[in-house]
Amino acid sequence: MANGYEKIIDLLQRNNNFSYNISKATMDSNNTCTANGLKLASDDLLIAEHLSTKLVKDVVMNGEHAITVTYTEPLKKGDTVIAVRLSETKYAILERVK
Repeated sequence: MANGYEKIIDLLQRNNNFSYNISKATMDSNNTCTANGLKLASDDLLIAEHLSTKLVKDVVMNGEHAITVTYTEPLKKGDTVIAVRLSETKYAILERVK
């Protein structure tokens, strides 16, 4: 069964005449990365909002009090991400992967 990322890629490729270049990339910092040997600066990237901000992922409650709060951390150096080439000069970072 296809996971969510595979479904997105399949939809993009089937429903558009433009052939998206989708690749795995490595973050060089929180807003720069290297994809297919190409170093991409922050001006070259559109980063999904949920990857650029610390967000609450899960809260375990004990009555009215939170006893455990889990966060999703923003991107950092060394993270592996899915990058989609949108144009000659722009790439989108869709998701962090392991």
